Amino acid sequence: MKTTMYGAVGPCVAAGLLLAFSIAACGPEPRAVAPPPKGVESKGAIVLALSERDPFKRIQKLSHLLPILGPEAIPGTIAALSDPSVDVGAAEMELLVRVWAKYEPAKAFSWALTRPPAGLRMAAGMSALETWAKQDPAAALKAFAPLMVAPSLNTKALQVAFVRGWFDSGEPGLTDYIRNLGMGFERQRALSVFARKKIQQDGAESAMRWAESIPDEPKKFKLNAFRQMASELTKVDPAAGAAFCKAHCDGPFGSDMLKMIGERWAAHDGPAALEWLSHAPAGRVRDAAVRDAYRRWIYLDGDAAYAWAASIGRENTEPWFGAVAELYSMRISWETPVEAMAWVALIVDEDRRELSYITIARRWREKDESAADAWIAGSPLSQEARERAHMPPKRTVLPRDRKPKAGDESRGKR
Repeated sequence: MKTTMYGAVGPCVAAGLLLAFSIAACGPEPRAVAPPPKGVESKGAIVLALSERDPFKRIQKLSHLLPILGPEAIPGTIAALSDPSVDVGAAEMELLVRVWAKYEPAKAFSWALTRPPAGLRMAAGMSALETWAKQDPAAALKAFAPLMVAPSLNTKALQVAFVRGWFDSGEPGLTDYIRNLGMGFERQRALSVFARKKIQQDGAESAMRWAESIPDEPKKFKLNAFRQMASELTKVDPAAGAAFCKAHCDGPFGSDMLKMIGERWAAHDGPAALEWLSHAPAGRVRDAAVRDAYRRWIYLDGDAAYAWAASIGRENTEPWFGAVAELYSMRISWETPVEAMAWVALIVDEDRRELSYITIARRWREKDESAADAWIAGSPLSQEARERAHMPPKRTVLPRDRKPKAGDESRGKR
């Protein structure tokens, strides 16, 4: 007799508990059954998992099942991907294609580019290519490179997957590949992915050392690498981005770095980003960085950004705040032009201050021409600027072959 946490049980029950999934562990000896055809077991298991109606449970079942399947799973995987009766979304597609690409990467990648529904091709293609590049980046590159002759949204996503896979492979040559992409968005995108993977795998300190170890020539490549590293560091750890800036923003490879860090930081903490930028050396570079960071914050959470500026108020006359005042004045100019003009006075840059005065004056004249003209007459604007302020806002000229629709006039105002 065996004793368990359930009490004393007989040998048959104990065996049943140990076997867990065997219903008849102590029954008669089972008859010998011929093994099913190759791939039938995996196909049935995959289809069974896909038949789960709850999407979270469905993905959970696939995530547990697919990693333990071997090459025999390929027929079942292909069948599931091609069966319109099973529920295959983007997440399911990615998991299934990864299994296929693990053993037949070229076939899986070729299928992924054309056969899935249009809305799922990106997920399928990225999964197949990343899996292939992780195993054999040279072979994956031969299949992928011709697609970049005519870049599209899909090929841009494929490049991200390719760089991820090559990085994870540990095979040498990835940095040379990225460098040889030449000037343009392809190289910047690849560097961004590389920097992100480097930070995730080795940490911020190691990632910074890698960027610093890049030869100074060609200068453009190291400049690209520094910018993307600063951007990715800030997304993960703003303090690390700030440290990288402290070491290099004033150096030969620091161009635009202050701007990129401020903008990325403001995406998840506007006040902290602007506080950090307020201590940067005064000048156009600092002011442009403040303006871009605040604009980014406005785009993501305008209410919070405007409330923050209002809470500080026009009493903050520090020069860096002028870039914030410029954007805030535009926000309030339609409803409170007099107050907006007072905010414009905080803008340090003379050209930008004059342009803001003119823009707000034009808007003001749309609502109250006499009051706006009185302000213009007593304003600090030059005669030329006053004449420009009296010009009406530009309007879109409608094509002759189209009749105006209701609301066209208001949409044409700038």
